[in-house]
Order: sequence, then structure tokens, then C-alpha cells
Amino acid sequence: MAVEADVLASIKLELAIANTDFDSDLTDKIARSVKRLFPYVQSEVKATVTVNQGDWRFTLPASCESIRFMYDADENKIEDFIQHAREIIVRDYGLTAGTITIYGNGRYTLLTLPAEFEEAIIYYACSLFYAQLAGDKRKYNIYMQSTGAQGVNNMRETADWYEERANTYLQDRGILLGLE
Repeated sequence: MAVEADVLASIKLELAIANTDFDSDLTDKIARSVKRLFPYVQSEVKATVTVNQGDWRFTLPASCESIRFMYDADENKIEDFIQHAREIIVRDYGLTAGTITIYGNGRYTLLTLPAEFEEAIIYYACSLFYAQLAGDKRKYNIYMQSTGAQGVNNMRETADWYEERANTYLQDRGILLGLE
């Protein structure tokens, strides 16, 4: 994956890591960082669900985390529904057999994430990495030996700083994009 390799290289540059000692750890941090973006950063999802006559309950499609609005097969907006976890319950609606079109929000993957949010991934991954080093003396020693004088001494404080930087970055993007 070229995107993952680029993000990994950016993180290693940010952390002053020149070798491959922490590549598997950082790859894990990248995956966890992408998951942390939700619900700040959400993809737009359009999905369809087939329902039977009188069946007012269905499970949300895997690509969708939440519903913004739904339409029946006749293009009528369905407004009275409840979402409980992944189950959708349509109330007081005479559903006929057919399809329901769902417009909702989902999670991005690293490959589908807009490039403007990769910086937040880098900051979150750095935060997770420094938090790991704060609790793992063996990895902390390896990191300090590999980075030398460029290493950071206070791992917990640095982890918090990177997390705050990621949160601020996402909040600023939300304001710029009119998402607030």
C-alpha cells in the first residue's frame, strides 16, 4: 500500500526513527489512528436494503454507521425511525416490499481517507507511539538508543501534546469545511 508506506515514512520522520525497529508497531498505530477519526471525519454512504411487506426492522449495512435520511422505493422520505446500534426500526410507516435507500455516514479506511486528514493520522499515531513507550521500558530503551540525542525524554507529555495537536487539527478542518 503506497498510502500506508507514505504515512509510515512521515511518522518515522516526525519521530526521528531511521531504522525499521518499530515499523510493525507504527503500522498498528496507523490502523488505530484511522479508527479514531470517527466520528470527527465521516464518509458519505449510500446503501440500499431490501425489506419484506410489513417488515419494519432491518440491520444497517456494514458500510454505514449512522443514518442521515432514508427513502422508500417510491422516493418518499422516511422520517420516523429509530436507530439502536445497528438495528433500524421504522415506526408508523406502511412499508411495502421493496428497497429502502439509505444516505448515511460511515468510516474511512486509510486508502479512502481524503489526503487533508492524513496529518491527523500522523499526530494520532505519534501520540499512541509515545504512550506505548511511556509504559514499555524495553521499547523505550530501544527508541532512545536508535534516536540518540534527538529522542524525547518525557513520553507521556509528548503523547498528550500530539493528541491535542491532532484534535486541534481536526477541529480546524471542521470549521474550514463548514462541518461544525
